[in-house]
This record gives sequence, C-alpha cells and structure tokens, in this order.
Amino acid sequence: MKRVFSRKRKDYKLFVAALAFGFTATLATLYIQQQLSASDLAAPVIQQASSKQTDTITFAYASPAANNVQSVVKTIPVPQAAAAPAPVLAAVAPQLQPVQQPVVRQHYIKPAASSTEVVAIDKGDTLDQVFETFGVPKDLSVEAVNSLKGIFSPRQFKIGQQITLLFKPEQDGSRSFRGYRFAADPLRDVIVLDDAGKGIFDATIVTKELKNVVSAKQGMITGSLVGAANRAGVPYSVVSEMIRVFSYSIDFQRDIHEGDRFEVMYDSKADKDGHILGVGNMLYARLILDDKEYPIYRYEDSNGNVDYLKADGTSNRRGLIRTPIDGARMSSGFGMRNHPVLGYTKMHKGVDFAAPAGTPIFASGDATVKKAGWANGYGNFVLLSHNASLSTGYGHMSRIAKGLRPGVRVKQGQVIGYVGRTGRATGNHLHYEVSINNVQVNPVGVKVPTANQLAGAEMRRFKRDIDNRQASFKQALAASRNQTASR
Repeated sequence: MKRVFSRKRKDYKLFVAALAFGFTATLATLYIQQQLSASDLAAPVIQQASSKQTDTITFAYASPAANNVQSVVKTIPVPQAAAAPAPVLAAVAPQLQPVQQPVVRQHYIKPAASSTEVVAIDKGDTLDQVFETFGVPKDLSVEAVNSLKGIFSPRQFKIGQQITLLFKPEQDGSRSFRGYRFAADPLRDVIVLDDAGKGIFDATIVTKELKNVVSAKQGMITGSLVGAANRAGVPYSVVSEMIRVFSYSIDFQRDIHEGDRFEVMYDSKADKDGHILGVGNMLYARLILDDKEYPIYRYEDSNGNVDYLKADGTSNRRGLIRTPIDGARMSSGFGMRNHPVLGYTKMHKGVDFAAPAGTPIFASGDATVKKAGWANGYGNFVLLSHNASLSTGYGHMSRIAKGLRPGVRVKQGQVIGYVGRTGRATGNHLHYEVSINNVQVNPVGVKVPTANQLAGAEMRRFKRDIDNRQASFKQALAASRNQTASR
C-alpha cells in the first residue's frame, strides 16, 4: 500500500475511481445472483410446528451376548439456528430477503472399535503378555488368567493356537475388555467372560455338539499305502488300522506296486458346519493290487464279538502279520549270507527290512513280552511269545516303545519299537525272526492257521451287512466329492 499512495495525485484519483467502479460492479453481480436464486427456489416455504427440528444419527454397537454388530437409529433434537442475511447484502440491498431453506446437517460419530481381536500364540508368549499387547489393564489381566484355574493350564497353549479377545465397544470409540475364548481341544471350547464389566471373570467349558457321519476316501498308490492315504486325507488312526488289518494277508514290501488302488470308509464325528473333529472305527476297506481285490468288513456278530472279515465270512486275521513294518524294503532274506559286519559267511536266521530311522515296528501277533532290552549283536531287541511254541524277535531298534517290559501283553499291530541301527548293523533296518519250538524258521514261508468261517444265520446276517456297507460307501464318497468341489 505504501507504494500506491506515494504516486502523484492524478494517479491517486484514477485509482480511487477504479476501486469504486469495481466495488459497484461486485454489488450489482451479487444482487442479480440473489434474484435468480429466489426465483429458482420459489418452492413452498417449509413451515415448522415447533422451534426445533430433529436430525437422525445412526451408530453401531456390539451386543454383549454375541459379537453381532447391530444398527440403532436415534433421533436427537437440534435447535434451529436463525438465518442471518449476508452482511454486504444487508447493508447495500436491505430489501432483499433470502428464501428460507430446509436446514440439512450431517452428523458423524466415530465408528465403534472392533469387538474382537484374534491372536496366534507365538514361541515364548504368555497369556498376560497377549492381553498387554491389546492394552488390557494389569488387574483385569491377572483376574482373567486366574479364572482358568482348575479348568485349563495356560502352559498347555501350543504355538500357533488362536485366542479370541472379546471387547465391548463404547460410543466414544473406546472399548472395555470383557473376556476371551479358545479351543481347549477339537471337541471343547473355553469361554471366559466378565458379563457385568466389574472385573470378575468366569470360565466355562463348552462341549461342541457333534453328529455321527460316515466318511469315505479312495486313491491311487504311487509309493506306499501310507503316502497315498495321507494325500487322500485319510486320518492317521485309520491308516494305521488299515495297515494292521491288511498286514495279515498282504506283504507291504512285495505286494504293493505303483498304480494299485485303495478305498476306505470309517466313522467320524462332525460339528454343525460339517467339519470333522473326531474319527471312529474303520468300517470297510479294499485294496486293488494287480487287479486283484482284497475287501474287508468290520463286523460285530450276534454275541457282540468284533472282527474284520473277508467277503466269504472268514477272519482276515492270521497267526502272524506277514510284514511287521509298513513301506519297508526287504534288504536281506533268510539263509546263508556274507555277514556285512563280521565279513564271513554266516547263517542269517531272519529277514531284514530296510526303512528310515524311527519307522514304527508292529507286533506281528497277540503276545506276551519275553524280553525288551539290549541283546549284544541285536542291539535294542524285543522278543514276543505268542504261545507255547511260537515266538518272534525284533532287532536293531533305535528305541523300544514306552512301557514295554517282560510280562506285558501286547496286541497284534501294536507299536513295540522303532527302526534303528543299534548292535551289529551297517544301516537302519529291522531284523525280524520267527521261531517255532525255539528254532528260527523263514518268516516268509511260515504257515499259520486262520480263524473259523461264519455259517448259517450269522453268515446271512453278514451278507446283508456287506450290502449295506457298499451302499453307504457310495453315498459317503459322493458326499465327500461334492464337499471338495464346493470349496
């Protein structure tokens, strides 16, 4: 401004004239715009019965009984502000009155904070550390942890296990800690709640409601039965039962080839969403080896006796399992051979099965443990007595199964130890012996008796059961395929 007023008087007059002209033009423009607005908005003026009008505010809150977010609409009275004319128009054109328009207000409330937080337990985490991460006060954290006493030990949490923290969102955007929940096991949930918000937590175990379902799987064998069954989604307990049952008649080292197939049906426990949470008995299984079929059926006779039977009604059980280990390769047979450690020809009084260290070894029949411990060249060795004349031996184990000692009874197919290379051994393998009257015989060619065959009414009952199992298998397999396709 200093530069402008230092000019000559003539320049000053020109400046004032230009300023006055611009100001007058501005007022005229505003007047025309106001007139146009008045004509365009000449709608009926809203008459209000009271001096107040209401605006609608919508906000979200979380139900204390669940985590469902609900929408609530509340009306809040807002005093109506008097409309004031623009200062310039009031001074220059007081005859102009702006048309009264509806008052429109936008109200915003900060969205409610999340009502849950899900966290996975990491290595070294403690429950109170998890609470601290989410800002739970120390006193509430202590009470929340202590409420688990007698129900669940926080030391049982596993790495990766999920815990859901529960909060009550407040209208101001804050939230208060109200509890947490987690799965104690596949069948039970633990829920810890402070219902009243007074820092008093109650822990409850909720058992999931399960229903009985029948599951069915099938697949092609490209390596071992275990690998093929795992790829098909068969639970480990069912795979173990398949191996145990078929081991009576199938040599898993020599009879299984690439391209062979299997199918299996078993009982399951499922939750309301169809998720399998528990596995029961194997009901039916079939191996197709070189186009030859080996079906077996779980059958309970009229006296309550349970066994796995072939289609002709004879038990699949034999005196001994032919191969007491799954997926193994016979690396050395019965007879004279050059000993790999001693370096001279010596009678090999058993057969060797090469397998990775730690592979489970099964009892080849029901028996009593006669020896379980170190036996010189055999290393860790287990000797089982099946009857007065028949016994089996298992050598070079990496370790013997827990609880196995002389006098203990074992069941056929029970794990008695694990493959290793203890004693005189050059690699991981199982040395397996069969003795009759204390004389070792060739395990491959040993003959053992089978159980009796069903007859009469019991056989007819079994045949009807077979028909029902076949129909159930087809239905369960179709349901499994549909479930897989829908994912």
